[in-house]
Parts: sequence; structure tokens; C-alpha cells
Amino acid sequence: MVIDWPDACCGDPAADVRRSYLLLKLHPEDIAEPYLDAYCRITNTPRASILDWLPYIAAARLAEDVPDDWARLLEIVHAHYRD
Repeated sequence: MVIDWPDACCGDPAADVRRSYLLLKLHPEDIAEPYLDAYCRITNTPRASILDWLPYIAAARLAEDVPDDWARLLEIVHAHYRD
């Protein structure tokens, strides 16, 4: 698998992982979990430090006006506020 981050900049690498994980959850969801597991294992990063950001990354994605993903993104954002 190759993942290209054309808009990546200097910063926390986990931010790119968070966004990639969200995009994978929206489309080829079957590889989202192995992707996150591999990143967390290789970098010794707790899953929670990635997943806690998911509602914020989903909200940012909503601002990109991607109508096909709106329902799922809203579900992710609202799930955060129900917990």
C-alpha cells in the first residue's frame, strides 16, 4: 500500500495519520484498522491519541465540502458528543 500526502507539511506526523485513518474509515474501511494498528505499533503511539482527534478531523473534512461523505462524517462528529 502506498499513501501519498500531497498537502503534508512540517508538523506532528500523527496529524497525517489521523487524516489518513479517517479517509480510510470512509472508504476502504477494511484497511483502516490494520493501518492504524501498524502505525501505533511502529511508533509506540497509543491508539487513543489518534482516535481522540477523529471528531475534529471529521469536522475539518466537513469544511472541505465533500457531499458523499457528509452523513458518515456527521455521525463521527456527533458520536463524540454523545460520549
